[in-house]
Amino acid sequence: MLHATGTRPPRPPEAWLWLALVALLPFSGLTACGTMGAEAGAYSWLGAGSRSGELGEAGTGALRVMWSVSLIEQHNSRYLPVELASPGFDPTHGRIYLGASDGRLRAFDVTGRVLFRYNLGSPIESAPAVDEVRDQVVIAGADGRVHALRGANAEVLFEGRAPGIVRTTPILTDDAVYVATEDDVVVALSREDGAVLWSYRREAASEFHIAGHAGLTIVGRRVLAGFSDGTIAALDVTDGSVLWERATDVDIETSEGGAPVFTDVDTTPVIIDDTLYVASFHGGLYALSPSNGSVLWREPEQTTITSITAVGDRLLVASADRGLEVMQPETREVLWSRRAERGAPTTPVVSAQGLVLVGDSQGSFVALAMQSGQELGRLDGGNGFSAPAGVSHDIAMVLSNGGDALCLSLR
Repeated sequence: MLHATGTRPPRPPEAWLWLALVALLPFSGLTACGTMGAEAGAYSWLGAGSRSGELGEAGTGALRVMWSVSLIEQHNSRYLPVELASPGFDPTHGRIYLGASDGRLRAFDVTGRVLFRYNLGSPIESAPAVDEVRDQVVIAGADGRVHALRGANAEVLFEGRAPGIVRTTPILTDDAVYVATEDDVVVALSREDGAVLWSYRREAASEFHIAGHAGLTIVGRRVLAGFSDGTIAALDVTDGSVLWERATDVDIETSEGGAPVFTDVDTTPVIIDDTLYVASFHGGLYALSPSNGSVLWREPEQTTITSITAVGDRLLVASADRGLEVMQPETREVLWSRRAERGAPTTPVVSAQGLVLVGDSQGSFVALAMQSGQELGRLDGGNGFSAPAGVSHDIAMVLSNGGDALCLSLR
């Protein structure tokens, strides 16, 4: 099933394109009731070494459901929403912020008590940006509106607008909010009043593209961004002027039999030891110089990559075809891999305990040992997970398809 963004028409179906997320899934598994904690029992939990006898790894821990809350009322519907929102954490004030497809941002304390609800008026499909020092939270809706709120009580500080659907987390600096949209626009908004400071737009090279978009990374004075036409760009943080651009679509060969080829660079850029890593869906994995965009190396066989996470000196890669892989970037050696069991892998996150937390869009949510890939914990509620988890210290949170928010203890 495929997903169109903006004004682009829907893409033709492809068997492996489970990446393109639809708005609804067939209802199964859990029944939403809207009360905190009522659904925790619907999730089975398996701890360390759950799939391999008494095996376990010291210091990596496992996961347990501390509390859960159903955010979306189903009203006996045959369908339930695919949820894409991830949490934002404020450890200083003991708050967790989480949106959902109903357009409401909730603030919880660590016990699950709701501190406030704020209605954006459009679905929330990303994580909020949290500024603990200023006690502010910035969240974007699917309609492109960007809301800056007081973290304690949801007092509106300003509202800005980005042109297009937003599915990535805003990036905050002292003076600006930076947002990337599904329509290949990067916009900088003033943190004073939400006014547009500058914007950068690329025209789509094709009417078909992979759902989702690269987030932004700021390194020094550079805003690093990827786009659906295969371009990677470094923009000046102050005015949006182009510092360099690198085209990756020129490296993609025409497929045999007329199968669709996707140029999308949907991975948020990551930096390890002054090397920039990004991936084109059909162009492969790239190592670039962040100063000028020159190609240091390219791995053309590493296609269908949907996310890259830097973990120390290693790359944790999620792929449509291969699932999860941990790579040593200097040698491109794959240290371990794990195929997705059912559907699409979410963007993985890694905890301080050395846990890789990842879900399958039609399957389970699992905790893996970063060093070996060994499974240490699993949650299965029947509806799958499409949203990345969030983690802070020894607490994680994930939103399941259907709208069950699960707060987890990491051990």
